[in-house]
Amino acid sequence: MKSIRAAILVLFCCLAAGCSPGARERIEEDVDLPFVDDPQIIGTWRTVDYVQTVESFDPENIQWQEELFLKELTFFEDGATSMPAWTWTKGYVLDRVDKTAAHYYVREIREIAYLFVEWKSGDYTIRHQAPYFYVLCMAADPAIA
Repeated sequence: MKSIRAAILVLFCCLAAGCSPGARERIEEDVDLPFVDDPQIIGTWRTVDYVQTVESFDPENIQWQEELFLKELTFFEDGATSMPAWTWTKGYVLDRVDKTAAHYYVREIREIAYLFVEWKSGDYTIRHQAPYFYVLCMAADPAIA
């Protein structure tokens, strides 16, 4: 009986600490990629939605109704961003703290350029779930109200 209690206590402590039985290692990606310019993303982009897949985004039917963490993101010409721990290179936003290399894609929908950025949160790095996407548009775009 003592061994069952001990096993339950260990399991409870593990779950409280955020791990799970059969937990996998935390995902860490190569963030030491060389800088390659991508002039189309230079500037400030404002978040308009958060979606499960790029294909599921519909600018006339915003999916995420709650407040989002990432409100906007500025890409500077030297590979820096407005987020201190993030840099970028063509095709990737690099998080040097969490060690993730999030793909980004620019898609034109109804004559408006949208930036899709993988969101590699703990759901991805710890739970190994597929990342969702932040959807942003150029802040200066007059077509966006």
